[in-house]
Amino acid sequence: MQGWHGPLARPAGLPARLSGAGRTVGNGLRMPKERLTRSVRRVAGRYGPVARATLVCNRSLKPDFRAPLPGLRPAKMTSSPWRPSVKLAGMLWKKNWELEAVLALLGGIFAAFLFGNLAAGLLRHAGVAGFQGEFSVGSVLLATLSFHGAALLLGAAFLKYYDISWREVFNLADWKRSGRLAVLVLLGVAPVVLGLKAVSEWGLEKLHWAVTEQAAVELIFGASAGVRLYLVVFTVILAPLAEEFVFRGLLFSVAMQLGWPKLGWVGVSVFFALMHTSAPIFLPLVVLAMALTWLYVKTESLLAPVLAHSLFNTANLVLLLTQVDHSTV
Repeated sequence: MQGWHGPLARPAGLPARLSGAGRTVGNGLRMPKERLTRSVRRVAGRYGPVARATLVCNRSLKPDFRAPLPGLRPAKMTSSPWRPSVKLAGMLWKKNWELEAVLALLGGIFAAFLFGNLAAGLLRHAGVAGFQGEFSVGSVLLATLSFHGAALLLGAAFLKYYDISWREVFNLADWKRSGRLAVLVLLGVAPVVLGLKAVSEWGLEKLHWAVTEQAAVELIFGASAGVRLYLVVFTVILAPLAEEFVFRGLLFSVAMQLGWPKLGWVGVSVFFALMHTSAPIFLPLVVLAMALTWLYVKTESLLAPVLAHSLFNTANLVLLLTQVDHSTV
C-alpha cells in the first residue's frame, strides 16, 4: 500500500487503498471522511505492533509515520519474532532506503576520502604553500575533511532526497533523556575501554610490536596553535557528527534493514575501529562502537551516540593537550 514505509509488508486484511474524503476505499466502496478516519483508527488499533501505532489521517488520508494517532496507545508485542522489526521501523527515520542511493552515498564518501589523501600527497610532493609538511594547514584540512566533510555534505543531500530533516534524525524533542543515557553509558564503558587499551599495549609490547600513536594524536603533537584550535572543533563536533551518521545512522541501519543484525552490531563496530588505524585502541573502539550502537537502538535517534562520542573525544583531547603542554615546558 502506498504510504507504508520500512521493512514490514502490508499486513493481511489491511485495505489496499486509502484515499481522500468521499473517495473509493478498498473495492470501490465510498465512505465519508469521518467514517474513513474511524476505519483507519480501527486498522491501526488492530495492527498497532506492525504500524508502530503512528497512523494519522492527513488531508489526503495517507498514513503518516511522524505523528502519533490521538488517543491510540502503542500495542506491546510479547512474541520475539516481531520485536526487532518493530524497533527497526522507528530506527530507520521512517523511511525505506533504496540500495542504489545508499551505495552511491557510501561510494561518494570513500571516493572523496581517497581523493583527498591522494591530493594532499601530490600537493605536498610538489611543495605547494600550506602543504609542505604533514602537519601543515592544508594537509590537516584535507586529511580531516576529505572523509568527515564529505560525509556531512553528501549526507545532507541524501536526507533531502528522502525528505528527512536533521531534527528527525536527532530527535531533539527528547534531548534530556538522550543526554542522560549518553553520560551514563560513557561512564559505564570508560573503565572497560581504558582497561582494554592497557591490555592491548601490554600484549603488543610482548609481541615486540612497536606501539604507534594514532594519526590524530600525532597531528595534535606536531601541529601549530592555530591548527590545534581547529582540531579541537573537529574532534568535539565534526568528527562525532560525521562518524555517527555514517556508522550508526547509515551502515548499521542498512544492515538491520537487510536482516543482518550480527553484521550491524559486530561488523560495523569492527569497521569503525579499523578506520582509526591504531592497533592499541582497536579493541577499545570496538567496545565503544557497540555501546554507541546500543544508544542508537535504545533512543532511536543519533543524538545520544553523537553526545557520547563527543564527550569521549573531549576527555581524550583534554588528556592529550595536557601532555602536549607538559612536554613543551
